[in-house]
Amino acid sequence: MPDNIQEVLKNPLSLAIWYMDDGNLDNRYKYHLNSSFATFCFSYKECNLLAEALKSNFGVEARVHKSTMRGKEYYRLYIVASSMKRFVKTIKNFIVPCMQYKVSCEKTL
Repeated sequence: MPDNIQEVLKNPLSLAIWYMDDGNLDNRYKYHLNSSFATFCFSYKECNLLAEALKSNFGVEARVHKSTMRGKEYYRLYIVASSMKRFVKTIKNFIVPCMQYKVSCEKTL
């Protein structure tokens, strides 16, 4: 990950492409609505750099969460619930039809 990711990740199209590739929507009716990115190959510091880039460039707040898979610890980037509307609005015009399910939460926002 480049140290200048904040300068690189500025275009909503780039964010949408990243989300279509590595993103996930976790929508549990009346309980939970978050998008996340599978950032398992990045360190905690790198995930924080990504979260800072999302906040400064798109006004989207994200948090880094530790996940354990197969006995190993990894980091995952979660979009906080209060930023979901802004996140979806930022990327939805770039999401291709077969990936619309990843932003199909508008009715619950």
